[in-house]
Amino acid sequence: MLGRWLLKALLSSLTVALYLTSARAAPIDLSALDRFDCPDASSIKFLSGGTVAAHCGFLKIPESATGRGRTLSLAVGVILPDDAKQAALPPTIFLHGGPGGGILSSLWWIATQKLTFDRPMIVFDQRATGMSHPKLCEFLNVDNPTLDTMPPAASEKYTLDQLAECVTKLRADGVDLAGYDTDATVRDMETIRKTFKIETWNLYGVSYGTTVALAYLAAHSGQVRSAIMDSVYPPEMPGFVSGPADIAGSLQTLNTLCANQMGCRARFRDIHRSVEQAIATLEKQNLTVPPVGTISTRLPRHMNAEYFVPALRTLLMDPAEWPAIPLFIDDVRSRRATPLVSAAMANIIGDSRDFDVGVWLAIECRERAPFDDRKRVDETAAAWPALTRASTIAANLRFCDAWPSKRDRNWQTPRQSQIPTLVVAGAWDPTTPSAVSMGTADLPGAKSQKILVPFAGHGPSLDDTCLEQIVADFLTTPEKKIDQTCLGRRQPPVFITHKLDARTITGFNFWPLEFAGTIVWNVPFLVFVGLLSVAVWPLAWIMRILADYPLAKETPLWARSSLWLALATVSLVVWTDALSDALARHTNTTAIAIGNASATLVGPPTYIWAPLSAIFLIMAMTAFGGLTLAGEIVQRRRGPAPLAHRAWVLASLTAIIAALVEAELVPQTLARVLADAQTLLATAM
Repeated sequence: MLGRWLLKALLSSLTVALYLTSARAAPIDLSALDRFDCPDASSIKFLSGGTVAAHCGFLKIPESATGRGRTLSLAVGVILPDDAKQAALPPTIFLHGGPGGGILSSLWWIATQKLTFDRPMIVFDQRATGMSHPKLCEFLNVDNPTLDTMPPAASEKYTLDQLAECVTKLRADGVDLAGYDTDATVRDMETIRKTFKIETWNLYGVSYGTTVALAYLAAHSGQVRSAIMDSVYPPEMPGFVSGPADIAGSLQTLNTLCANQMGCRARFRDIHRSVEQAIATLEKQNLTVPPVGTISTRLPRHMNAEYFVPALRTLLMDPAEWPAIPLFIDDVRSRRATPLVSAAMANIIGDSRDFDVGVWLAIECRERAPFDDRKRVDETAAAWPALTRASTIAANLRFCDAWPSKRDRNWQTPRQSQIPTLVVAGAWDPTTPSAVSMGTADLPGAKSQKILVPFAGHGPSLDDTCLEQIVADFLTTPEKKIDQTCLGRRQPPVFITHKLDARTITGFNFWPLEFAGTIVWNVPFLVFVGLLSVAVWPLAWIMRILADYPLAKETPLWARSSLWLALATVSLVVWTDALSDALARHTNTTAIAIGNASATLVGPPTYIWAPLSAIFLIMAMTAFGGLTLAGEIVQRRRGPAPLAHRAWVLASLTAIIAALVEAELVPQTLARVLADAQTLLATAM
């Protein structure tokens, strides 16, 4: 009797266990999606190695919280691992920043993140952003080059007129402006969760996405398994008045780092003062900038102070760009319209075209502007007058005053949450300062963990393999203490002090390079000479035979100019290839060299110094070959054709080495090698 009861109990337990397992392993239900082809679907498959599949479509959602009014189309993307067990794990929903930016067009990039290989990832373009529609006053997103040269007062009037036209149109279309805020995004998340039949999921917010994540935690914590918040933008943080102070803090960090590097300190001195001077010169007269990269008009543009500060902030957000920032500031201050300035201008214009201004107004003017302390504008102007003027804080607040939809009261970051939360902050973030993120990390409760990432800017978790692994590990076991050991390998940037066209060094330009007012032969031309030598030397040897010249057998091989010049030429070809490979892994140069932008080799990271140092050996071989050639000319040991060819090769080698010396590549390399040697000796002793 007892045995039969135990058997029934065992079978019942097994049935319950099987039921719970099947419930937990239920895949995401995508049947309600109105499908469309994902952007770059083939790239996603290729970049993931065929281990994930992307699915995209629209979900119909009501604009108003009451369910009445217009119906909107929300663009949603889902990345599913091919492995069935991984596809059945609790998914992660990615909450993009802005407000006003989209994410679905970058789905291929999200698909390269390590965490997408381990579990499903859901992304969506928030209302009226990206591929979601309808838009809010899409005409506000159009780039208008005439604004470049407008005085600030005229530019503000033009924007206010555009804003008034927008509000009139939205009212005529019956748009519920209260339906475009953080609360609405939280409702849309619940629609996605319920439509896809998801019990619990993980939140992953970056920048404004953390505002959404915090609001969702406050409203639906029971549906959250874990939360990751990178570069936290809490509701308590001012949206407008803190901007100049935040940029000034990052500039102070930049100034300190520059002061610790001899070349940067000697060239740029006080970077903060240079910023003020750059703003002052732009306020007097705009800087005409050649067209570069993504500027679609391909017409010259004009950088003014209102463009300069956003461009500077954008560079400060990404530590990969930090090596070029002092040079960028100095170029603007000195009114040099360099390709670096053009690239920064193109970057900021390209960002504005991919940004939905109407959504930014709807959310920031509704949720942030009403609660910003207007008295702080005067305090900010007193502390950082130039930055405050160029940041147009007062004008932005006036734009928000003209926006009709406002919240009655602000909300707060949820306290004492029991949800495992990982808070990530970049130590150099100029947009959401690390102090804000770290302070917010203490609010959710005991299950919150925080990472302060050294030498990092805005949104560091998305651009670092170490942090990718940390995020993936956290999602696997949210309760476990994270291992931050790999962050200790991060290194500060080495600042660029001179310009040298990156295409010259990496072999992409086959014409002479103008540098420092002189014309010098570049590396690709020398490579061409070296390759030509392969054909010319046998021809010269045949000519000597035909002319019955002696083969100079009495001269040993090591004493012939042909040997040393050939070795120098071949070494330079190999050196160029090795350096190109190092530069390909050097994200700073890659990021700076947008379009035709200038970059430099002055101050590359440690792993580039080894191939750079080989230039001294090449110089030695060139010098020895030159001396040997001089002896051969004096003694007439060779015929005129071989002597002329070797002189040609020597002249090319000398010209490019002279260019590298003039560009300070050689002396800077020597200084770094000597400094490293002194450090090793000091450590050994």
